[in-house]
Amino acid sequence: MKTLIMGIGNNLLGDDGAGLMLARQLYALIGSDDMDFIESSHAGSRCIDFLSGYERVIIIEVFYDKDKPVGECYRIVLPEVIPLELLSSHHADFFRSLEVARQSGMVSLKKISIYAITAKEIFEFSQGLSQEMKERIPGIMEEIVRDEFMDDQEKMRYA
Repeated sequence: MKTLIMGIGNNLLGDDGAGLMLARQLYALIGSDDMDFIESSHAGSRCIDFLSGYERVIIIEVFYDKDKPVGECYRIVLPEVIPLELLSSHHADFFRSLEVARQSGMVSLKKISIYAITAKEIFEFSQGLSQEMKERIPGIMEEIVRDEFMDDQEKMRYA
C-alpha cells in the first residue's frame, strides 16, 4: 500500500517542530520502497495537494491547548466518507477539502491517521523543543509505531 508520512510544523516555533521531528524519525525507522516522507509548514486545505497518489497517509502535527499536558497524543482515524453537512460551511478546512478531493477522484485514500500532539508553545519564535516535549517524544514514537505498523498479535506481545 503506497504510504505517505507527513510531518507538519515549523522548527522556528518551539514545540511546533515536534511534528516534523517525529515524522522524520518514523520514516527513518520504518521507511520502505512503498513509503514516502514529506515535511510541510502548510496546514488545512493546503495539504490536500500532497495526498494524491497515496492509499494511506499518516500525518503528525502539533497543536496548542493550554488545558492539556504537553506531549499528549491524540489519534484521529478518518472514516471512509466524511459527511460534508457535519463540517463548517464557512471555509474550506482540511476535512471538507479532503472529502471533496475524495469525491472528485483527486485522492484515493483508504486510510488516513492524524496524530495531534499538544505543545507547550507554538506561537513565539524559539528553536528547539521544550524539555517536556523532548521527554515525551520516545513514548509518542512508540505509540505511532504500535498503532500503525503492528498487527494485533504483535501488539499483544508488545504490551
